[in-house]
Amino acid sequence: MTPRRVVVGVDDSVASVRALDMAAREAEHCGALLEIVHAVPALDRAGPILESAVSRVMERHPELPVTGTPVVGDPARALVRRGRNAVLTVVGHRGLGGAAGLLLGSVSLRVAAGTRGPLLVVRGSRLPGERRPERRGVLLGADEATDAEAAVYAFREAERRGTALRIRQTGPPALARSRAGRRRAHDRRRGLLWDTGRADVVVVPAHRRPGPFGPRLSPVAQALLRRSHCPVILVPVTAPAHRSIGTAA
Repeated sequence: MTPRRVVVGVDDSVASVRALDMAAREAEHCGALLEIVHAVPALDRAGPILESAVSRVMERHPELPVTGTPVVGDPARALVRRGRNAVLTVVGHRGLGGAAGLLLGSVSLRVAAGTRGPLLVVRGSRLPGERRPERRGVLLGADEATDAEAAVYAFREAERRGTALRIRQTGPPALARSRAGRRRAHDRRRGLLWDTGRADVVVVPAHRRPGPFGPRLSPVAQALLRRSHCPVILVPVTAPAHRSIGTAA
């Protein structure tokens, strides 16, 4: 039987350390093995960063099973592949770049556009585990008519954390078909972004549309990945967003 896994991508950035610490806590909470993935140009260059990440987790979470996996090639594809059957994939929103850079903004966006499981993108200025008095639990940004998967995930996340669940309506994708609708959609995205400043985590559906260079995330998800004040969880959806546009009244 394949063990439950939480997959996290690391490089030599500060964002990577925050992603690693949060992934370790998530793996511990759900009783999963933590797999640390490090993308490199050659396997003989994987040593120090991967070893340091594994050691950090073992020191802070001695009971947590952890393994390090070096991968050669495109980092986004590697994370999508390793996270295919994972309980959760975790990435930072930004890294240092260069040949060994794993968590560049462009890479995390590509992982978000390609992964088929839940994805946690670590954003915000607070340290992992830090709770501020003004924070108000889990925030859900969704359309109640079409985003049942995200709603169920957010409810369970709030229940697990023992915190409140707040809902911000984003509207269906068809809302952006007219000029007035686009204005309303923009206002709703702005309101959702504002609310992330008072949340521990925001949960949104991972609506994707075909694009010239591969799948593209919805404007709501893209805005959160770039500007959210708290970590973002993207939840896979059963039906592509472009179908609901075609069937909208």
